[in-house]
Amino acid sequence: MTNENNTENLNIYLRDLERKNANLEKELEKEQNEKIIVIQEKKKLETGFRIDGKNSWLWVFTSTMASYYKVAPTRGHTVP
Repeated sequence: MTNENNTENLNIYLRDLERKNANLEKELEKEQNEKIIVIQEKKKLETGFRIDGKNSWLWVFTSTMASYYKVAPTRGHTVP
């Protein structure tokens, strides 16, 4: 192969890499934007809550579609 052919092959390879990189950047940006939207739509609230004189925690998760309430015995309790 001549230097001219090598240079042309390298240029083709570099253009292909640039195209793939641009496509990947678009996919990652779309995925990131979708995650940001999900985070913005969900809200979490926790507050102390008493049941029969015992301290508990009330967790509230809300979105534009629904709300989920969970009373937990401790603040560190696993909440889905």
